[in-house]
Amino acid sequence: MAEIDIGDAAMAGVRTITRQPFSVFVWGLLMAILVGALFLIFGGGIATTISTIVASGGQPTPEQIIGLIGGAFGFICLLVIGVQLLDLVIRAAAIRAELEPDAHKYAYMRAGAQEGWLLATSFVFWLVLVGANVAMAIPIAIVSAAASVGSIVSGAQGHPDFGMTAGAFGVQLIGRLIIAAVSIWLWLRLSLGVVMTYREREFRLFESWALTRGHVWRMFLAMLLVVLMLLAIYIVFWVACLVTLGVTIAGVAGHDPKAFFSQPPSVWLGALTPLFVVFLLGIVITVGVGNAMIWGAVARMWRQLNPDAEAPKAFA
Repeated sequence: MAEIDIGDAAMAGVRTITRQPFSVFVWGLLMAILVGALFLIFGGGIATTISTIVASGGQPTPEQIIGLIGGAFGFICLLVIGVQLLDLVIRAAAIRAELEPDAHKYAYMRAGAQEGWLLATSFVFWLVLVGANVAMAIPIAIVSAAASVGSIVSGAQGHPDFGMTAGAFGVQLIGRLIIAAVSIWLWLRLSLGVVMTYREREFRLFESWALTRGHVWRMFLAMLLVVLMLLAIYIVFWVACLVTLGVTIAGVAGHDPKAFFSQPPSVWLGALTPLFVVFLLGIVITVGVGNAMIWGAVARMWRQLNPDAEAPKAFA
């Protein structure tokens, strides 16, 4: 019977990174370019509006408010859509790098039928997880609300019930732990369906349920190792961000805020450039490495459970 090799699965992404470092770098670089381009497109107009508002005494006109809201809304919408679509392509590339290591042309990235099926599968995957979270959150919220109301009523009567307050907090804490545990379990049970959909070019999300039966614990341990390795990388990234943020704030703090932001946007945006640069570099590292590690491990676990499966000969 096929079994999950925890160490082998957890190190799949590391092998991809060492074998194809340029491809992994390109994945993160494209995401950083997308985010940076959207900042450049929308940031200038937003920054100009902010400078005008500050220079006029901080009293924005209705037109300026509408402009700020419109610019922020457009930026967020394009950012969410663009990031999700590009991340989908990168996810497929990470899976392809594991299942089809010789298909390294264009950094394993394609825009074909496999990516289209992954889009549909990922959307349904998201719906399942969100639906499960909502279904679990409703009864927990009702119980917690009842306990909170009882505590408030007791307090209003001059007899605060600290036990009931602690109970409400305990219900919320336990409820959140249950939701997190079930969400992780569902993700593991369905994750191989993403790989199956990619390989078969058909919707196969729920076929993962039968394939993962009896293997969830070892899958969890493999992904836990992946998460711990990524956590170490992310800690370094966030420390760099915090240090750069501290230096940036210290530089800005030496000026009168109103006078500083009344200057042309190019001046005060220039002071924030180091923070943007570190942030974009962090995207290059975390997006490329994160997808390689997570989806490389998932694809490797699928291969371990299907040792006789042949890689597809036609590439999308």
